[in-house]
Amino acid sequence: MIKASSHRAFAIIILFVLISAILLPRIIELDRFVTVDEPAWLIFSSNFYYALGQRDFEKTVYDYHPGVTTMWIVTAGILTYFPQFRGQGQRYIEKYRDYDQVFAAFDKYPLELLKKSRLISILTISMLLIISYGLLRRLHGEAIAFVAIFLVAYDPYFLGHSRLLNHEGMMSSLLLASMLAALVFIEQNPHWSFWVLSSFFAGLAILTKSPSIIIIPMVGLMLFLKYFKQWKELKQPFVWIYYFLLMLVFTGFICITFVILWPGMWVNPGKMLYGTFGNALSYAFQGARLSVAKELNPNQFGLDLNGIGTYFGGLVWRTTPVTWLGVLIACIGCLAKDRYSFSPILKRSIFYFGLFSVLFLLMFGIAQGRNAPHYIITSYVFLEVIAGIGIVGGFRWLGGKVKFFNRSWIIIALVTSFLGIQIASAVSQFPYYYTYVNPLVEFFNKDNLNVGYGEGLEKAGEYLSQKPNARELTAISWFGYGPFSYYFSGQSIHMPPTTTTMELSLLENISQSDYLVVYDIIQKRTHRPSLLMDALTGVSPEKIIKINGLDYVSIYKVSDLPSSLFKSLNR
Repeated sequence: MIKASSHRAFAIIILFVLISAILLPRIIELDRFVTVDEPAWLIFSSNFYYALGQRDFEKTVYDYHPGVTTMWIVTAGILTYFPQFRGQGQRYIEKYRDYDQVFAAFDKYPLELLKKSRLISILTISMLLIISYGLLRRLHGEAIAFVAIFLVAYDPYFLGHSRLLNHEGMMSSLLLASMLAALVFIEQNPHWSFWVLSSFFAGLAILTKSPSIIIIPMVGLMLFLKYFKQWKELKQPFVWIYYFLLMLVFTGFICITFVILWPGMWVNPGKMLYGTFGNALSYAFQGARLSVAKELNPNQFGLDLNGIGTYFGGLVWRTTPVTWLGVLIACIGCLAKDRYSFSPILKRSIFYFGLFSVLFLLMFGIAQGRNAPHYIITSYVFLEVIAGIGIVGGFRWLGGKVKFFNRSWIIIALVTSFLGIQIASAVSQFPYYYTYVNPLVEFFNKDNLNVGYGEGLEKAGEYLSQKPNARELTAISWFGYGPFSYYFSGQSIHMPPTTTTMELSLLENISQSDYLVVYDIIQKRTHRPSLLMDALTGVSPEKIIKINGLDYVSIYKVSDLPSSLFKSLNR
């Protein structure tokens, strides 16, 4: 009885430590900065909320994401902060300026809504990580579960995105929970609750972002290998029917999740599915959404194999040395054949996690269209789980081989030191955790690939807000709505991020502004708008904002700009 109660107390302490470790770096200063994608998703989600109020359920689709879970999260944020939005007297909002005006009319702030929505998302992701911990604990024990989920929680790239309002952090957390629930069912406990839980999480993941559909063939492969093993051992001719029914149940509950949680499916499922997966296929194989490509034409399908190297290089760049070492040990452990090597179920888990990570990388690596690095955060998450298995399993193997390491306190000290390095790698970049660069890679390549998601523009807004009569000032900024405007008390003018040439309207906006804010980390790297970048050559800004030693933002006082600059632009 004493031992059982002591073990229960220890398990509670471990769980408390893990929950605290997951939450703390995510909930601190949630309104510190805004990324370039988040203001758009506030608008999309607010329109989703408005559509619900108008019973206009066909308006609850957004392209290929479909982003339904994200939009439900913001809807919950609106209900707690700005429920009056539904009666704002306007139709659906498309422009950032109109959105800000609606909030201002009710003395509300988009940044506050973003903060509340981020918190709801963080709590959801944290809950999913704890569920994953419980499932992994059932499979491989306390130590592996704790270390693996801890490494996931402090993966710098995942940590950085899991505290933002985006899809990738949520999607990867749902896919991890789904995969682990399926593994528990297939490998350990064939109770229907685990199978239904896995399919429910898979459905939510696909509702978050369409590429999650890869979980269906992945689970199908896991079932097939289990069936093949059983058929080979027992020679039961009709056992395939059981596994076929399992797959039907899995996909069936995914469909049920779709129908229940996506209001558009209630009235026009064909439009919802075509809009989502048709756009996804069009983007992947034709390089543009259906509104541009007009139709799905297999004759025009193509693949870009160069993307595989780009994504793999980014994965190496952004993962920590601890992750590298853990994955390497796990691979060695899978090949080892002595009595201290990994168990068969551990090896199969590593194989499934590794395969899923590679498949996600390949899926985006061969697709055309946009290739944002955060699209493959799922690969990072599953690699961290493999690393956790490798570190714990590796020290256990070492303890069996070397007597000195066969002491629990030594293993605990070593594992703790690895976790400490992982923590230090992530938190050193606070609050922009995702800007982490593996120091071993950075030693050979100084060009940081992890920058330019809007971080730093808030500092420009805060700087200009300290000016006398700041409310009367006008500033034009790269991505002025959101990353800059939420922190600037004056009037913000948006400089489109895709502008490649100097348009007359942009020149007029600059001349009518008090300050020009240039996002050096992107605009000077990509040299856009080219005429503006050329004209600013040799012109000293009033203020340069640096982050990690890099020039991020330059602030120019328009009245101090030489007249020759405007002449060179107006040609």
